[in-house]
Amino acid sequence: MKKPISPLLATLLALAYLFLSVTILVGDWLYLISLIGAIVGLIFLRRGTVPGADEKKPVSPLQCFFSLLVGVGHSLCAVTIVYLLLLFQPPAFDEQAVEMLSTPLVVLGIAVAAPILEEYIFRGILLESYRRRMPFWLAAGLSALAFAVIHLNWQQGTHAFLLGIWTALLLWRTGRILYPALAHIANNCCSAFSSLALTALSQMLPVGAALTLCMVCGLALVAIGLAGVFRVEKRRAKLAAESPVPQPPESV
Repeated sequence: MKKPISPLLATLLALAYLFLSVTILVGDWLYLISLIGAIVGLIFLRRGTVPGADEKKPVSPLQCFFSLLVGVGHSLCAVTIVYLLLLFQPPAFDEQAVEMLSTPLVVLGIAVAAPILEEYIFRGILLESYRRRMPFWLAAGLSALAFAVIHLNWQQGTHAFLLGIWTALLLWRTGRILYPALAHIANNCCSAFSSLALTALSQMLPVGAALTLCMVCGLALVAIGLAGVFRVEKRRAKLAAESPVPQPPESV
């Protein structure tokens, strides 16, 4: 970052996002403003005014793939958590969620724009400002808690907190906000289909077995995704350390 943002200012920014989400930005306006905010966030990223905009560090397609895997895995965990918190009642939002995905503006808002904007605020700004004043795990926990609060219900907030931890790990290990954003996008894109998959499993297997299978598969995908990102990053760092540093030409 060219000029670090104070933790207080970062917290106020997160609170402003929460206020707009629950008061002004409703319906299609929420998705439209999210799209505009995501574009503005990408512009600031390009200019290097938030962490993770190091143009000298090329994007790794393999890390992109593993980040998407984290998001897919979390979507399976999330729908299982919601199912459990609803006391084993089948999720009632399956048909509504699938119907919503038929609207292009909603798809752009929920699946793409909102994740980019939220990662820009809660990881790119809030987490990084906290990291300058406290240990990583405390900063990650506080930023994830703030991210959970904006969902305004404890069912979604519970799994949103976990997503905040996964994405904080991705940003911390890679230094690029692209990878948390990809994981968040994958989670939002797959959430409706993960819910449908759990409902179908519950009809074929005992509820306990279906929940266990869904959670185990989700956690396995998250673990594989995080391990893959970390391994690629470690290998890239090792190659960078072994590569010869160009020496300036000697003056005559």
